[in-house]
Formats: sequence, structure tokens, C-alpha cells
Amino acid sequence: MASPNDSLTVLTLNIWGLLIVSKKRQQRVKYLGEYLKQARNTLDAVFCHWLSMKVADHEAAFWRYAAAGDPAAITCGDYYAGKGFGWSRIATPKGPVDVFNTHIHANYSHRVSRHHHSATSTSSSSSDTVFMVPQDDFAPYRMSQVLELAQAIRHISSTGSIGVVLGGDLNAKPFLLEMALLRVLLPGLRDAW
Repeated sequence: MASPNDSLTVLTLNIWGLLIVSKKRQQRVKYLGEYLKQARNTLDAVFCHWLSMKVADHEAAFWRYAAAGDPAAITCGDYYAGKGFGWSRIATPKGPVDVFNTHIHANYSHRVSRHHHSATSTSSSSSDTVFMVPQDDFAPYRMSQVLELAQAIRHISSTGSIGVVLGGDLNAKPFLLEMALLRVLLPGLRDAW
């Protein structure tokens, strides 16, 4: 029988902490910090509208995405925000857990086109997959970032981890190509959407 000490609670949220444009930013960060100080047995991957990690007793690192955005798109800010992903290996009673936290490039237009993919197996049944392909100018950045993130998760977590948690803002709904790609590359992940 599992005891309360065997559980792992994950909290991931976007407090929208962008300097200058975020209203009541300092107040939100202060209240969140006060809450996290009191939280017990909780892994807190806190996403503060670009990215930060808040965990105790861990190994950690941050990698900036190679394709971070378009530097000419000044009003978007994604390039200048230093998009990337954080990683932390947390010791738990059951073994180490790898926690990744990211913010993928935003989709500013949400234009999509519908695509069907038919896969025929060796049996007599076939399955159709329907997904939406983003049509905005920043879709290539998001796809590149998803590929880079998935590669890092597979590589890092292949050595000694008993599980993976991915949190943050992927800027993609479950039916979009970005998420379909992530599910193909990391079939063990389960979406909490």
C-alpha cells in the first residue's frame, strides 16, 4: 500500500510574468512563492511566462533552443525571451525522476489546415490519424523546438531515470502537428490536457 510519502504531486502553471506588460506581476510571483514555501512533497516546475525552475535538492540545467525565433519579430519577443527548456533530476523514494520545463514559441495566428494520415498495418485493419498543421510564420520554430526537446528528453532520461515529467507551455493543443510529433517521438508521455 502506498503511503503519502510515495506520491509525487506536480504543479505547472503560467503566471504570465513578462516584464512591463504583465499586470500585478510582482504580486502574483510573491503569492506563488509563499504558497511554494508551504508545499510539501511537491515537485514545482513553475513556469513564469518564459521559464524558471523551482525545486530543491536536485541536478539542474537550462538549454536555449537553437531556433529560438525570429530576431526581426521584435513585437513578438520570443527570440529575445531566450526560449529553451530546463531540466532537473529529482531524487524520490522510488528513484530519480527527470523533470523538464519549457516554453515553446507562440502561435500568433492559429491558422491551421486539416491533414489525414492513413496507416495500414499488417493486419486487415487500418487506422486514420487526423491532425492540424499550423500555417503561421512561426510554425517551423515550434517544430524545431519540439524536435530538440524530444531528443534531449530521450537522451537525458535514458540514463538512470525512472520517469519523466514535462511541464510548461507547449503552445499547442492536442490535435496540432507539434503535439502529434511529440507523441510519436516520446510515446511514453501522457498528456494531462
